[in-house]
Amino acid sequence: MTYIIASIGIWFSLAYQLPYAVLAMSMGAKTVRDGLNVESVSVLPVSYLTTLAVGISSFYVIFIVMFYMAIVKRMGFYYKISMLAGGALYFVSSICFSARDGAIFFALTMLFGFYLFRDLMSDGAKKKVFRVISVFGVIAIAFLCVFSYQRFFESGDVGNLVSGTLGYIGQQPYVFAETIASQVTFYGLDLRLPLISSILFGKVPDVVRYVPYEWSFGTFLKDYYAMYGWTSLVTLSVFTAFLFGLIFFNNKKYHPVTFLIALSFYFQFMTSGVFYFRLGTMPGNQYMVIVLLLFLGGKIFLRRGRLYIMQNRPLPGGRARAEFVGPVNVGR
Repeated sequence: MTYIIASIGIWFSLAYQLPYAVLAMSMGAKTVRDGLNVESVSVLPVSYLTTLAVGISSFYVIFIVMFYMAIVKRMGFYYKISMLAGGALYFVSSICFSARDGAIFFALTMLFGFYLFRDLMSDGAKKKVFRVISVFGVIAIAFLCVFSYQRFFESGDVGNLVSGTLGYIGQQPYVFAETIASQVTFYGLDLRLPLISSILFGKVPDVVRYVPYEWSFGTFLKDYYAMYGWTSLVTLSVFTAFLFGLIFFNNKKYHPVTFLIALSFYFQFMTSGVFYFRLGTMPGNQYMVIVLLLFLGGKIFLRRGRLYIMQNRPLPGGRARAEFVGPVNVGR
């Protein structure tokens, strides 16, 4: 039932966003980004359907984990292709904004899932998945190159291209240091935790930023500092480390599905956090609440489980055959 519900949401989100992704590609990355940054106009319309479609895209990590689980459990083609499409949703959504992070996160998450489930897949399944990763990897690199060219080099400015590409992966420590040294006016909860701000104080005011370091990539730690200075940086850093450390240290106490939810969220939080607090928006805050509810629900209702796993059985000639073994008791 979980796969059926998820697949319905995935195909809706894909069908809704795909035409706008094609439109954004036809307009060119620079035009789309100028519209967003200068005129605050998005290719996607402002509507509840847009919110729902983009919100579903946030679950791309969970969908990719479900894709690998479908392979391990030898589920039907519909479920496999649906979850793979779900994993690509954030990539499609990022094209609507001519953003480059969707390609990066999709490729990294596919590798993350492969690492988690590699010992549970047959050799044939591994080869097929590796081909999928290779194809999408080429597509991701192509989009990165096209978007980088359109956004930073159409005018022929080499310096702009260098700053827009090398700076994309190397500016974080410098921006973080500049934030620590220069920022004196802080955003409170309004910028990165607007859901909490709205609950505590009502309407969330628009945050106006004037200096480039305020909107440049400085990792999620920079956004922690920008709330209340050293107080928020230390408090939130310790809380984040303690929370995930507690879950991972006690991993054997959780049902595998519950633990996978936590592990997937940690991966998503850290990979996106390399750039900035990517989940620090109203939809991102809502997504974190949903994941928390899924984790707590799994902890309550899946306190004990039985997991059938696969392992490779040796055959003559050095070959291996994947067989199901178990059941294996997990959880409490």
